[in-house]
Amino acid sequence: MAEQETILQRIFLTNVVIGSVSVLVFLGQLSYIFTNFAAFIRSIFGVTLSIPLVYLEFKPLPWLSRFASFYYSYLGRGLLLVLLSTMIVTEGFLAVFSVYFLFIAGVVFIVCEYNSGVIEPPSFRDEGASLTVGDDDDDVI
Repeated sequence: MAEQETILQRIFLTNVVIGSVSVLVFLGQLSYIFTNFAAFIRSIFGVTLSIPLVYLEFKPLPWLSRFASFYYSYLGRGLLLVLLSTMIVTEGFLAVFSVYFLFIAGVVFIVCEYNSGVIEPPSFRDEGASLTVGDDDDDVI
């Protein structure tokens, strides 16, 4: 049981570090507004996709699963991290480091999806999801 707690703490720390690094890199990339407008637009998308990575570790957002359910699985977060790593402009040490860091973390998360021994962290549990597939709340009997 103590081993599972250690694994959950490591997953929590990894998610917070990954989200924080990506938010910092994309905030720095916002300065490209005059020199590289495409990088500026990518940084806006990067910031909006990175902030929930950190926020969901501390407080669940029940409405987010309806619009962005990929935040609630290893596969979804892994693909998101790979996408974010491709959106970073690689100028400077922090940007190059974060590209490799996000890409490797994304691949590890994708592998964790298919490994049955990895437990699901509490941040992957959706508060507002129904228990059955196709459950309609507005059915009147």
